[in-house]
Amino acid sequence: MRVTQSPLPFFPPPPADLAPPRLVVGQMIDGATSTLRVARGLLEGGRRVDLEGLDRVIGVLCARALDLPPDEGRAVRPRLALLLADLDALSLALQSGLAQQSD
Repeated sequence: MRVTQSPLPFFPPPPADLAPPRLVVGQMIDGATSTLRVARGLLEGGRRVDLEGLDRVIGVLCARALDLPPDEGRAVRPRLALLLADLDALSLALQSGLAQQSD
């Protein structure tokens, strides 16, 4: 009789409620950063973008960051500052696009 070893079962990542809060905030920052950069690239390419819901996502991110313990909150501050810079860049791209459309 031959025994074969079965493959290891797949274990999905833990739900956000069970993941460490700092990890969740980091993942939210990554997602928001990607969204902003894609939107900016589309705008710079002359495409229209739909940013509906972005304010809600950023609001939840900020609330989660504020809920972090002080040391962990300070640790994510530089990443939040970079996210703000990406948001400012998107804002400039939007303003530039609107100015070009009105010309």
